[in-house]
Amino acid sequence: LSDAAIAHVLMDSIALRVPAVRGGLPRIAAFAVLFGVLAAVNVRGVRQGTALSVVVTLTKLTPLILLIAVGVPAIRWPELRWTGWPSYSAIGQASLPVFFIFMSAEGALSAGGEIREPARTVPRAMAGAAATLSLLYSSLQIVSLGVLGPALAQQGTTPLAAVANQVLGSSGRDLILACTAIAVFGSIAADMVNTPRAFFAVANDGLLPAPLRAVHKRFRTPYVAIIVYATLLFVFTISGDFRPLAVLATISQLLIYLTVCLAVIRMRRRREPAFRVPGGPVVPLLGAAAVLWFLSNSTASEALAVAPALGIAAFYYWLRSRQ
Repeated sequence: LSDAAIAHVLMDSIALRVPAVRGGLPRIAAFAVLFGVLAAVNVRGVRQGTALSVVVTLTKLTPLILLIAVGVPAIRWPELRWTGWPSYSAIGQASLPVFFIFMSAEGALSAGGEIREPARTVPRAMAGAAATLSLLYSSLQIVSLGVLGPALAQQGTTPLAAVANQVLGSSGRDLILACTAIAVFGSIAADMVNTPRAFFAVANDGLLPAPLRAVHKRFRTPYVAIIVYATLLFVFTISGDFRPLAVLATISQLLIYLTVCLAVIRMRRRREPAFRVPGGPVVPLLGAAAVLWFLSNSTASEALAVAPALGIAAFYYWLRSRQ
Protein backbone atom coordinates (compact mmCIF):
# COMPACT_ATOMS: atom_id res chain seq x y z
CA LEU A 1 0.00 0.00 0.00
CA SER A 2 2.83 2.40 0.82
CA ASP A 3 4.59 1.76 -2.46
CA ALA A 4 1.30 1.97 -4.33
CA ALA A 5 0.68 5.40 -2.78
CA ILE A 6 4.07 6.88 -3.62
CA ALA A 7 3.98 5.39 -7.11
CA HIS A 8 1.30 7.99 -7.84
CA VAL A 9 3.71 10.74 -6.71
CA LEU A 10 6.27 9.37 -9.15
CA MET A 11 3.78 9.28 -12.02
CA ASP A 12 2.44 12.77 -11.19
CA SER A 13 6.01 14.10 -11.44
CA ILE A 14 6.50 12.43 -14.80
CA ALA A 15 3.07 13.66 -15.99
CA LEU A 16 4.20 17.27 -15.72
CA ARG A 17 6.60 16.51 -18.58
CA VAL A 18 4.69 13.65 -20.22
CA PRO A 19 0.99 14.63 -19.97
CA ALA A 20 -0.13 11.35 -21.51
CA VAL A 21 0.43 9.48 -18.21
CA ARG A 22 -1.91 11.72 -16.21
CA GLY A 23 -4.65 9.11 -16.36
CA GLY A 24 -6.40 6.37 -18.26
CA LEU A 25 -4.76 3.46 -20.01
CA PRO A 26 -1.38 5.22 -20.60
CA ARG A 27 -0.98 5.70 -16.83
CA ILE A 28 -1.89 2.07 -16.15
CA ALA A 29 0.57 0.94 -18.83
CA ALA A 30 3.30 3.11 -17.29
CA PHE A 31 2.73 1.49 -13.90
CA ALA A 32 2.89 -1.95 -15.51
CA VAL A 33 6.25 -1.10 -17.13
CA LEU A 34 7.62 0.37 -13.88
CA PHE A 35 6.81 -2.65 -11.71
CA GLY A 36 7.67 -5.12 -14.46
CA VAL A 37 11.17 -3.68 -14.87
CA LEU A 38 11.80 -3.62 -11.11
CA ALA A 39 10.61 -7.22 -10.79
CA ALA A 40 12.86 -8.32 -13.65
CA VAL A 41 15.90 -6.62 -12.11
CA ASN A 42 15.30 -8.29 -8.74
CA VAL A 43 14.61 -11.72 -10.19
CA ARG A 44 18.09 -11.59 -11.71
CA GLY A 45 19.72 -11.18 -8.29
CA VAL A 46 19.86 -9.34 -4.98
CA ARG A 47 23.12 -7.65 -5.98
CA GLN A 48 21.50 -5.94 -8.95
CA GLY A 49 18.48 -4.87 -6.90
CA THR A 50 20.59 -3.55 -4.02
CA ALA A 51 22.98 -1.70 -6.35
CA LEU A 52 20.06 0.03 -8.04
CA SER A 53 18.66 1.09 -4.65
CA VAL A 54 22.01 2.45 -3.42
CA VAL A 55 22.67 4.49 -6.58
CA VAL A 56 19.23 6.06 -6.42
CA THR A 57 19.59 6.88 -2.71
CA LEU A 58 22.92 8.64 -3.25
CA THR A 59 21.44 10.68 -6.12
CA LYS A 60 18.23 12.00 -4.62
CA LEU A 61 19.29 14.16 -1.63
CA THR A 62 21.52 16.75 -3.33
CA PRO A 63 18.72 18.69 -5.12
CA LEU A 64 16.71 18.90 -1.87
CA ILE A 65 19.64 20.36 0.04
CA LEU A 66 20.27 22.77 -2.88
CA LEU A 67 16.62 23.87 -2.79
CA ILE A 68 16.87 24.66 0.92
CA ALA A 69 20.11 26.62 0.41
CA VAL A 70 18.79 28.80 -2.42
CA GLY A 71 15.27 28.99 -1.01
CA VAL A 72 16.14 30.56 2.36
CA PRO A 73 17.11 33.97 0.84
CA ALA A 74 13.83 33.95 -1.13
CA ILE A 75 11.61 33.43 1.92
CA ARG A 76 8.99 36.12 2.50
CA TRP A 77 9.15 36.06 6.28
CA PRO A 78 5.68 37.55 6.90
CA GLU A 79 4.27 34.35 5.35
CA LEU A 80 5.67 32.41 8.33
CA ARG A 81 3.76 34.36 10.95
CA TRP A 82 1.98 32.20 13.50
CA THR A 83 -1.67 33.21 13.30
CA GLY A 84 -3.12 30.71 15.77
CA TRP A 85 -3.38 27.06 16.70
CA PRO A 86 -5.07 24.73 14.24
CA SER A 87 -8.17 22.94 15.45
CA TYR A 88 -7.91 19.51 17.08
CA SER A 89 -9.71 17.95 14.13
CA ALA A 90 -7.31 19.60 11.65
CA ILE A 91 -4.31 18.19 13.54
CA GLY A 92 -5.95 14.78 13.54
CA GLN A 93 -6.67 14.87 9.81
CA ALA A 94 -3.04 15.76 9.10
CA SER A 95 -1.58 13.20 11.51
CA LEU A 96 -2.02 10.07 9.40
CA PRO A 97 -0.36 11.44 6.20
CA VAL A 98 2.45 12.91 8.32
CA PHE A 99 3.01 9.62 10.13
CA PHE A 100 3.15 7.93 6.72
CA ILE A 101 6.49 9.53 5.90
CA PHE A 102 8.13 8.35 9.14
CA MET A 103 6.93 4.75 9.31
CA SER A 104 8.65 1.51 8.26
CA ALA A 105 12.07 2.35 9.69
CA GLU A 106 12.01 -1.19 11.07
CA GLY A 107 12.74 -2.34 7.52
CA ALA A 108 16.40 -2.00 8.53
CA LEU A 109 15.90 -5.10 10.69
CA SER A 110 15.39 -7.23 7.56
CA ALA A 111 19.16 -7.32 7.23
CA GLY A 112 19.76 -7.61 10.98
CA GLY A 113 21.64 -10.89 10.61
CA GLU A 114 24.25 -9.14 8.46
CA ILE A 115 24.69 -6.01 10.64
CA ARG A 116 27.52 -5.70 13.11
CA GLU A 117 26.22 -5.29 16.68
CA PRO A 118 22.60 -4.88 15.52
CA ALA A 119 21.24 -4.33 19.07
CA ARG A 120 23.44 -1.23 19.31
CA THR A 121 23.64 -0.12 15.67
CA VAL A 122 20.00 -0.34 14.56
CA PRO A 123 18.42 1.79 17.35
CA ARG A 124 21.06 4.50 16.85
CA ALA A 125 20.54 4.41 13.09
CA MET A 126 16.76 4.69 13.52
CA ALA A 127 17.09 7.65 15.90
CA GLY A 128 19.59 9.34 13.58
CA ALA A 129 17.39 8.78 10.54
CA ALA A 130 14.31 10.16 12.33
CA ALA A 131 16.23 13.27 13.45
CA THR A 132 17.64 13.81 9.94
CA LEU A 133 14.22 13.43 8.32
CA SER A 134 12.62 15.80 10.84
CA LEU A 135 15.24 18.47 10.08
CA LEU A 136 14.99 17.94 6.31
CA TYR A 137 11.19 18.00 6.18
CA SER A 138 10.90 20.98 8.53
CA SER A 139 13.42 22.95 6.47
CA LEU A 140 11.62 22.14 3.22
CA GLN A 141 8.26 23.09 4.76
CA ILE A 142 9.58 26.43 6.02
CA VAL A 143 11.13 27.26 2.65
CA SER A 144 8.04 26.16 0.73
CA LEU A 145 5.61 28.15 2.89
CA GLY A 146 7.92 31.17 2.96
CA VAL A 147 8.25 31.22 -0.84
CA LEU A 148 4.73 30.27 -1.93
CA GLY A 149 2.59 31.42 0.99
CA PRO A 150 -1.06 30.30 0.81
CA ALA A 151 -0.50 29.04 -2.75
CA LEU A 152 1.43 26.10 -1.28
CA ALA A 153 -1.84 24.34 -0.47
CA GLN A 154 -2.81 24.37 -4.17
CA GLN A 155 0.23 22.46 -5.48
CA GLY A 156 -1.07 18.89 -5.18
CA THR A 157 1.67 16.24 -4.99
CA THR A 158 4.41 18.41 -6.57
CA PRO A 159 4.83 21.43 -4.24
CA LEU A 160 8.63 21.41 -4.29
CA ALA A 161 8.61 21.76 -8.07
CA ALA A 162 6.58 24.95 -7.69
CA VAL A 163 9.06 26.28 -5.11
CA ALA A 164 12.01 25.46 -7.38
CA ASN A 165 10.29 27.17 -10.31
CA GLN A 166 9.91 30.29 -8.18
CA VAL A 167 13.52 30.49 -6.96
CA LEU A 168 15.48 28.71 -9.70
CA GLY A 169 13.31 29.01 -12.79
CA SER A 170 12.19 26.22 -15.11
CA SER A 171 15.55 24.41 -14.90
CA GLY A 172 15.25 24.19 -11.13
CA ARG A 173 11.68 22.95 -11.49
CA ASP A 174 12.83 20.19 -13.83
CA LEU A 175 15.64 19.27 -11.44
CA ILE A 176 13.24 18.88 -8.50
CA LEU A 177 10.79 16.89 -10.59
CA ALA A 178 13.63 14.56 -11.54
CA CYS A 179 14.68 14.40 -7.87
CA THR A 180 11.14 13.50 -6.81
CA ALA A 181 10.89 10.79 -9.42
CA ILE A 182 14.30 9.39 -8.47
CA ALA A 183 13.51 9.46 -4.74
CA VAL A 184 10.22 7.62 -5.14
CA PHE A 185 11.70 5.18 -7.60
CA GLY A 186 14.50 4.48 -5.13
CA SER A 187 12.08 3.82 -2.31
CA ILE A 188 10.05 1.38 -4.39
CA ALA A 189 13.24 -0.26 -5.66
CA ALA A 190 14.45 -0.79 -2.07
CA ASP A 191 11.15 -2.34 -1.07
CA MET A 192 11.27 -4.58 -4.12
CA VAL A 193 14.48 -6.02 -2.62
CA ASN A 194 13.20 -6.38 0.96
CA THR A 195 9.49 -7.18 0.95
CA PRO A 196 9.43 -10.22 -1.37
CA ARG A 197 12.09 -11.78 0.83
CA ALA A 198 9.79 -11.21 3.80
CA PHE A 199 7.09 -13.07 1.84
CA PHE A 200 9.63 -15.84 1.22
CA ALA A 201 10.61 -16.06 4.90
CA VAL A 202 7.01 -16.14 6.14
CA ALA A 203 6.16 -18.79 3.54
CA ASN A 204 9.06 -20.86 4.88
CA ASP A 205 7.41 -20.62 8.31
CA GLY A 206 4.22 -22.04 6.81
CA LEU A 207 2.15 -18.85 7.19
CA LEU A 208 1.90 -18.04 3.48
CA PRO A 209 1.28 -20.37 0.51
CA ALA A 210 4.12 -22.78 -0.27
CA PRO A 211 4.74 -21.55 -3.88
CA LEU A 212 6.19 -18.33 -2.41
CA ARG A 213 9.13 -20.44 -1.19
CA ALA A 214 10.23 -21.17 -4.76
CA VAL A 215 13.80 -20.21 -5.67
CA HIS A 216 14.95 -19.57 -9.24
CA LYS A 217 17.26 -22.36 -10.39
CA ARG A 218 19.67 -20.01 -12.15
CA PHE A 219 19.55 -16.74 -10.22
CA ARG A 220 18.82 -18.25 -6.76
CA THR A 221 16.24 -15.55 -5.99
CA PRO A 222 12.69 -15.95 -4.59
CA TYR A 223 11.26 -15.19 -8.02
CA VAL A 224 7.66 -16.20 -7.28
CA ALA A 225 7.55 -13.90 -4.24
CA ILE A 226 9.02 -11.06 -6.32
CA ILE A 227 6.50 -11.53 -9.12
CA VAL A 228 3.58 -11.82 -6.68
CA TYR A 229 4.69 -8.66 -4.86
CA ALA A 230 5.03 -6.70 -8.11
CA THR A 231 1.58 -7.90 -9.21
CA LEU A 232 -0.05 -6.91 -5.91
CA LEU A 233 1.70 -3.55 -6.11
CA PHE A 234 0.32 -2.95 -9.60
CA VAL A 235 -3.23 -3.90 -8.55
CA PHE A 236 -3.19 -1.65 -5.48
CA THR A 237 -1.70 1.25 -7.44
CA ILE A 238 -4.38 1.33 -10.12
CA SER A 239 -7.12 0.92 -7.49
CA GLY A 240 -6.77 4.37 -5.88
CA ASP A 241 -4.94 7.69 -5.54
CA PHE A 242 -2.14 8.81 -3.23
CA ARG A 243 -4.01 9.98 -0.13
CA PRO A 244 -6.43 7.04 0.34
CA LEU A 245 -3.64 4.54 -0.31
CA ALA A 246 -1.28 6.37 2.08
CA VAL A 247 -3.92 6.48 4.82
CA LEU A 248 -4.75 2.79 4.41
CA ALA A 249 -1.04 1.92 4.51
CA THR A 250 -0.62 4.00 7.67
CA ILE A 251 -3.59 2.38 9.42
CA SER A 252 -2.29 -1.08 8.52
CA GLN A 253 1.18 -0.26 9.82
CA LEU A 254 -0.22 1.28 13.01
CA LEU A 255 -2.07 -1.95 13.76
CA ILE A 256 1.23 -3.81 13.48
CA TYR A 257 2.91 -1.30 15.81
CA LEU A 258 0.07 -1.70 18.31
CA THR A 259 0.59 -5.47 18.28
CA VAL A 260 4.32 -5.00 18.83
CA CYS A 261 3.74 -2.65 21.79
CA LEU A 262 1.44 -5.19 23.45
CA ALA A 263 3.87 -8.01 22.65
CA VAL A 264 6.67 -6.14 24.46
CA ILE A 265 4.58 -6.09 27.64
CA ARG A 266 3.86 -9.80 27.35
CA MET A 267 7.50 -10.68 26.65
CA ARG A 268 8.61 -8.75 29.74
CA ARG A 269 6.05 -10.58 31.88
CA ARG A 270 7.27 -13.92 30.54
CA ARG A 271 10.86 -12.80 31.28
CA GLU A 272 12.14 -13.78 27.87
CA PRO A 273 15.90 -14.36 28.10
CA ALA A 274 18.07 -11.63 26.56
CA PHE A 275 15.02 -9.38 26.06
CA ARG A 276 15.52 -6.06 27.86
CA VAL A 277 13.77 -2.75 27.17
CA PRO A 278 14.49 0.17 29.55
CA GLY A 279 11.57 1.84 31.31
CA GLY A 280 9.48 -1.22 32.03
CA PRO A 281 5.96 -1.07 30.56
CA VAL A 282 6.01 2.75 30.28
CA VAL A 283 7.38 2.94 26.73
CA PRO A 284 5.14 0.27 25.17
CA LEU A 285 2.08 1.71 26.95
CA LEU A 286 2.89 5.21 25.67
CA GLY A 287 3.45 3.73 22.23
CA ALA A 288 0.11 1.93 22.33
CA ALA A 289 -1.63 5.13 23.45
CA ALA A 290 -0.02 7.08 20.59
CA VAL A 291 -1.08 4.42 18.08
CA LEU A 292 -4.67 4.49 19.36
CA TRP A 293 -4.71 8.30 19.04
CA PHE A 294 -3.52 8.09 15.44
CA LEU A 295 -6.12 5.42 14.66
CA SER A 296 -8.86 7.53 16.26
CA ASN A 297 -8.29 10.13 13.54
CA SER A 298 -9.20 7.76 10.73
CA THR A 299 -12.65 7.98 9.22
CA ALA A 300 -15.21 5.20 9.37
CA SER A 301 -14.78 4.54 5.64
CA GLU A 302 -11.00 4.25 6.03
CA ALA A 303 -11.36 1.81 8.93
CA LEU A 304 -13.91 -0.24 6.97
CA ALA A 305 -11.50 -0.38 4.01
CA VAL A 306 -8.88 -2.09 6.20
CA ALA A 307 -11.37 -4.49 7.82
CA PRO A 308 -11.69 -6.91 4.83
CA ALA A 309 -7.91 -7.38 4.68
CA LEU A 310 -7.81 -8.09 8.42
CA GLY A 311 -10.69 -10.53 8.07
CA ILE A 312 -9.08 -12.39 5.18
CA ALA A 313 -5.74 -12.59 7.00
CA ALA A 314 -7.35 -13.85 10.21
CA PHE A 315 -9.38 -16.46 8.34
CA TYR A 316 -6.33 -17.64 6.39
CA TYR A 317 -4.29 -17.90 9.61
CA TRP A 318 -7.11 -19.91 11.24
CA LEU A 319 -7.15 -22.32 8.31
CA ARG A 320 -3.36 -22.77 8.41
CA SER A 321 -3.40 -23.35 12.18
CA ARG A 322 -5.85 -26.22 11.77
CA GLN A 323 -3.63 -28.10 9.34
